[in-house]
Amino acid sequence: MGRYLLLITISATLSLAIPLTAAAWSHGKPGLWAVTNQIDFTKGGPDIPPDTIAKMRLLGMLLPFGEPMTSEVCVSPQQAADDQPPTPPERDASCHIRNISKNGLTFSGDVVCAGETKGRGHFESTYVDDQRYDGTMTFDGISAQHGEVATTDTFSGKWLSADCGATKPFAN
Repeated sequence: MGRYLLLITISATLSLAIPLTAAAWSHGKPGLWAVTNQIDFTKGGPDIPPDTIAKMRLLGMLLPFGEPMTSEVCVSPQQAADDQPPTPPERDASCHIRNISKNGLTFSGDVVCAGETKGRGHFESTYVDDQRYDGTMTFDGISAQHGEVATTDTFSGKWLSADCGATKPFAN
């Protein structure tokens, strides 16, 4: 299973970074959000046998590809009111969000990775209203261990409640 962890880590890094940023953009409400991602590999990607995937899921591993994965994110009132997206927690120091722009209720930007996986991606997200957003991200790169990789990530956020309960906002 260890040989699959790099691609799983890259997938998780890219799939979580953008939606977390989207949830805290100025057009969303503060509180608890459900953020759903689905990554599909259009080139390369983990070649994990179905029985290994089943074992990984039994061990409680979340695999952010092939099927939707939902997590809860808390957005503080300050993050919701800020007119700039916060920097999500660094899951891979070699990947950075660049060129963020906003046009009305839509924002877009680029992801650049320069570590074991080198590549570029582009994302766009649009708020439907202050309680929901939808977006996509594409990424093309080369993994040092697995060669060429390309992904399409669809994501969405849905506001659940003003009370985050035990879920804490991520630090900017």
